[in-house]
Amino acid sequence: DNNNRHRQKQARIKQLMKIMNSCKNIIALLIVCLSGFFAAVPGTMAVAIVENGKAGADIVIAENCPRMVKLAAIELQTYLEKMSGARLAIATAPGANVTTHIYVGRSPHTDQLKITAEGLKHGAFRMGSGPDYLVLLGRDADFVLPKYLPRSFNDYPRATQEWDERTGEHWGNPYTGLRLFRQYNPLVGVNVYDERGSYNAVCEFLHSLGVRWYMPGELGEIVPQMKSIPLAQIDKTVRPDFPYRNLGDGAPTFDGGWYDAAIYKLRIGLEPNMGIPGPHGLNDVNGRDEIKRAHPEFFKNHQSPASNDHYYAACLSSPWLFDYTVKFARAVFDIYPDLKYVSGWPNDGFTMCHCEQCKGQRTPERGASGWASDYVWEFTERVAKELYKTHPDRIVVNGAYDCYTLPPLKIKKF
Repeated sequence: DNNNRHRQKQARIKQLMKIMNSCKNIIALLIVCLSGFFAAVPGTMAVAIVENGKAGADIVIAENCPRMVKLAAIELQTYLEKMSGARLAIATAPGANVTTHIYVGRSPHTDQLKITAEGLKHGAFRMGSGPDYLVLLGRDADFVLPKYLPRSFNDYPRATQEWDERTGEHWGNPYTGLRLFRQYNPLVGVNVYDERGSYNAVCEFLHSLGVRWYMPGELGEIVPQMKSIPLAQIDKTVRPDFPYRNLGDGAPTFDGGWYDAAIYKLRIGLEPNMGIPGPHGLNDVNGRDEIKRAHPEFFKNHQSPASNDHYYAACLSSPWLFDYTVKFARAVFDIYPDLKYVSGWPNDGFTMCHCEQCKGQRTPERGASGWASDYVWEFTERVAKELYKTHPDRIVVNGAYDCYTLPPLKIKKF
């Protein structure tokens, strides 16, 4: 009986094994069939961006997108090819011959996915992925030169005349010193003031793959070799800690610079803010020759400086200069609603006025770095308090410079 039961048991096991083998073959066949089906239908399963040196994705941008988005797409295409040897196509609609799509910048496709640039400022961006897509998106816009500014070096007379007609005064335009017409680099094809959130997103994505830029040119870049690049799951929003990111005169030149230097400035995330005024902003108030001739009361010892004198000092106790400075700032803020800052930084070549109002305001006991601190910063504070009555959301800036480097003692809180 035991032998019979053993033989029956063995027979049932063999029969079960046959059934399992049959099922396994059917399941394997079904998986192959379904894999082929899903691979032919975009959006149904995740595949690699690049697989064994072959492109499994394309790069999708909107028609008539900002120029910085076009540059971002080219950068992404270039570095993915450097890494893997695969060249992803750039298109305005998802291709049917790939299973994954990388959407760079806003487009109807990102709108459908409900991934937007809302709330993103100063180059911030979003990175999001799904089973068959990756979105790299931020706020993007082509820079438009503000009104009343020259379009070339030969255009200064025309721009100055229109500015004077608009203001009714002989002020300087606070944007003029930025030479904004020079900030478009034809070698790169963008303006340094173009908004570029999507470009920053592309750089961050490449950075996540191991790409590094340590100095301009190929010698300064690190590009890892990867035959396959997976579509990782990403849900990330990046906001900069500093809205103004620039190296000043030490930065690679964008204005007239060669390609490698200009694009390096973009790749490492530098972003100037055209709302930040330059040094010695009081020059815009009293620096024009017409003002020097007409208003000696604005200047040191109430004497007009020579027309060609670039190193002159103002009388910061002058009530006329104070009123004129406030009038200038209010006019500028009204003409340029997006301008957040105005500069009260005194003219270069600073020396103390010796008129009756200024006498006794020098504090030599504070040393070379502070003998004019209270005198200079008190003027800035008075201008700010007056502007606060009409423009409480704006900012007056000054520079801690030369003989007014130390904090003032008479102002407890700005």
